[in-house]
Amino acid sequence: MSVNAEAMRSGAREAEERPVVSLIICTKNRGQQLRACLDRVARLKAPFRWELILVDNGSTDDTAQVMREFLSRFPGEGRYLHESRPGNGAGRNAAIRVSRGGILAFTDDDCYVEEDFLVEIAEVFSDPRVGYLTGRIMLFDPTDYRITVNESPQPRRISAGRVVPHGLVQGANMAFRRSALEQAGLFDEDFGAGARFAGEDWELALRVSFAGWEGGYFPGPTVWHHHGRKEPEARKLIRFYTIGEGAVYAKGVISHRRRLRMLGYWFKRLGGDLLKRRSMHRVRLVTWGALQYVLLRIRHCQRTETAR
Repeated sequence: MSVNAEAMRSGAREAEERPVVSLIICTKNRGQQLRACLDRVARLKAPFRWELILVDNGSTDDTAQVMREFLSRFPGEGRYLHESRPGNGAGRNAAIRVSRGGILAFTDDDCYVEEDFLVEIAEVFSDPRVGYLTGRIMLFDPTDYRITVNESPQPRRISAGRVVPHGLVQGANMAFRRSALEQAGLFDEDFGAGARFAGEDWELALRVSFAGWEGGYFPGPTVWHHHGRKEPEARKLIRFYTIGEGAVYAKGVISHRRRLRMLGYWFKRLGGDLLKRRSMHRVRLVTWGALQYVLLRIRHCQRTETAR
């Protein structure tokens, strides 16, 4: 047998042994909430190989114990990972680097996945043109504030190279093709819960789209979001999201090849806000977020120059 033929067979065997999906869940100091999340993960059904990666993002409560206890009785492939660097982006990137699945799926520690969650994700990615997706997010507790949900039964497909609409991709239910991330890069660790800005999910989807991949909203993969926030706490989160929106605009205009499209989308959103007098506060927050990101980039450049 030739060396090339043996290498091809070896590669085929490796592909067969590799999980189809890596499910990644990051958390910090939410051990009690995590238990309910993992109870639903244990019920997942899939006719293919998949792996679970649990990331403890620097917890000081019993999160690590909860994870280890769950994995000790988990019948599938599971892994505990500790990441001391703050931020959801850092935790997710650490998991991606050790994962083996061709599809990288994400949900949050306050979400309950449906039993066919992974099957539905794999079905969407059976289309080789799809590089990213976000799925349906149902509100678990009707007394919670209606935030970070998308209950629409209608899919919304985004062509490659287009601007992904703000708010479409949400970290509570999203997935990326590994080969798409190999082109676009991983999460920007300046963004995400626990980091400086919100919007790591949207920012990465933008880069994947600009790298030439289709994607969008597909209602098949479904989770129930039990975030527990009432109006006062939700308004604080909305402020964080709005500042993050501005930071993503600024990064897109500064960094992406499709900066003119990003700028046009920003101005379109800005015009819509200015037509609503009640949205002036939102305009100020978006502008403040963009300014903060520009200042952050300037400081990064100054530190780089000093280090040389």
